[in-house]
Amino acid sequence: MKSTKKKALARLAAAAVIAPLTVVGVSGEASARDGERVTWRNVATDRCLTSDGRSGVSTMKWTDCKAGYEWIEHSIQETSDGQGLYKFSVKPSYPDELCLDSSDAGRVYLNKCNKGEYQKWWQQKTPRGWRIVNKATTLALDSSDYGRVYTNKVNSSDYQLWK
Repeated sequence: MKSTKKKALARLAAAAVIAPLTVVGVSGEASARDGERVTWRNVATDRCLTSDGRSGVSTMKWTDCKAGYEWIEHSIQETSDGQGLYKFSVKPSYPDELCLDSSDAGRVYLNKCNKGEYQKWWQQKTPRGWRIVNKATTLALDSSDYGRVYTNKVNSSDYQLWK
């Protein structure tokens, strides 16, 4: 009888420890990064991703980044290390919220936020930075020394890495 009570108490004690951990695990599924303001700096050029607030996307000198637009990260699907699928909107953008968008031809621009695949970006962690790959085109966000932003086939170049 005593061993049955001990086993029952042990199960209750284990359940008391596991239940809160399960709740924390479930609540951890919601992205802590969702809605976070981010700045993307290109590894090769040391320039940050910015926008004119209408449709243009470019990069500017890192020292001028605070004067540029902030990107708002919207989590769609995320792992614990921050990798996953995101949308990036820019603030301020009035009257409509504008999101980072792309085309099959490699153009990168802002467009009114929608549920389209061209506005979804895979954020992939690498040893040297983050690669941002468009879901619809499978092309990576790329940059030039002169501030141009476009997408290109995934390669090992630092021009496709952001931090």
